[in-house]
Amino acid sequence: KFPPELMFEAVRELPNPVSLQRDTDDVPDWMEKVDLSSWLNTRDEISKCELVITSCTSIAHMAGAMGVTTWIVVPILSYYLWASPGDKSVYYDSVTLFRQTEYGNWQDPFEQIKQKLGETQWLYTHKLQMAI
Repeated sequence: KFPPELMFEAVRELPNPVSLQRDTDDVPDWMEKVDLSSWLNTRDEISKCELVITSCTSIAHMAGAMGVTTWIVVPILSYYLWASPGDKSVYYDSVTLFRQTEYGNWQDPFEQIKQKLGETQWLYTHKLQMAI
C-alpha cells in the first residue's frame, strides 16, 4: 500500500478528478466522490472516464475489460497478472503498468505517472477517475 498523497499530488492539476476508492473518507475536498455501492454503479462511473489510475485490481480489471485507458501502480511483488516484464499488460491492450522499482519506495511510479500526465494532459479534458 502506498501513501494516498502520492496519487493526489500526481493528479491534483487535472480537470475533474473523481475517486473510485470505496470505504474511505481519505479523499481531498477537491476530488469528486461517486456512488460505488454496486458493480453496476462502478461500471457506469468507469464508463464516463478517459483515464483510470489505480492500484486496485478489481477496478483495473473492469476498466481494462471495458477498454478504458488504465494506468496501474504495481508494487515490486506484483499481482500475478501484472508480473510479466514491461509496461504493458498481456491481458488488456488499454492498460499501462507503472512499477515500483525499490521495495518501500513509491516515488518512481508516481514520478513516471506525473511525467506521462504532463506529456498527455491535453488528452484528458473530461473526467479523470482514479482508485487508490
